[in-house]
Amino acid sequence: MKVSAAYFSPTGGTEKVVKIMGDEIAAGGQIRYIDLTQAGCNFAKYEMGKGEILVAGVPVFCGRVPTVCIERIKKIKGGGAMAVPVAVYGNRAVEDALLELSDALTEAGFNIIAGVEAVAQHSIAPAIAEGRPDAGDEAELKLFAQTIKGQAALAQIEGGSAEFMVESEIPGNRPYQPMKDVKLYPQADERCMICGLCASKCPVGAIPMSEPYKTDETRCISCMRCVRLCPIGSRSVDAERVKGTENHLREVCPERNVNRLYV
Repeated sequence: MKVSAAYFSPTGGTEKVVKIMGDEIAAGGQIRYIDLTQAGCNFAKYEMGKGEILVAGVPVFCGRVPTVCIERIKKIKGGGAMAVPVAVYGNRAVEDALLELSDALTEAGFNIIAGVEAVAQHSIAPAIAEGRPDAGDEAELKLFAQTIKGQAALAQIEGGSAEFMVESEIPGNRPYQPMKDVKLYPQADERCMICGLCASKCPVGAIPMSEPYKTDETRCISCMRCVRLCPIGSRSVDAERVKGTENHLREVCPERNVNRLYV
């Protein structure tokens, strides 16, 4: 079985989740990684077909999937391959994100055989779900992957005609809830070395290469990639707002939230 793993992962949590599951499904065999975080990549070059499986992970932003993720996923040619949508959230809630991702994969020509909600460290408030996915998460995600691998094997035995996931089993609502803009746009302080790392790695091209201490707020999606990557901590967002977000999340979701498998 050919296995691919695609992820949009500005701060690394989604990539880690998807690779844990993808590597387990591949079981030491060959696996192709597709980094959806790369700006300027021609994602239409990726084509799949029956008998292949794609594990596709995206971060949850306020209960939705960032528009750029959906646009890039829809460019991949599914060709009847199997897919597992994975919505990675920062301990609060997934809401419509898993359904939205599932719909995008279906539109791209994939057959959905399972769905996963997984927890990773919060991108804006890193004190929330800090260190996740941890060892416990990894063990659980590997068990999920084994179940999914069995599901995929059954579909292959049935010649691709096995019953795929019933649409209503994926949680969420249509129409999806409105997309929110958190309006947290990282800026660089006077320590900026103008190294250009943040500009070269921004997934939406919101940082000018010629002036990497600036941020184009019309493009920025508040993914915090530049904040995590800055080697000297020059780029940041308002500390008071981050603290307020942490306090709010501790109130609404004080307990350790869980990973969920839908098959």
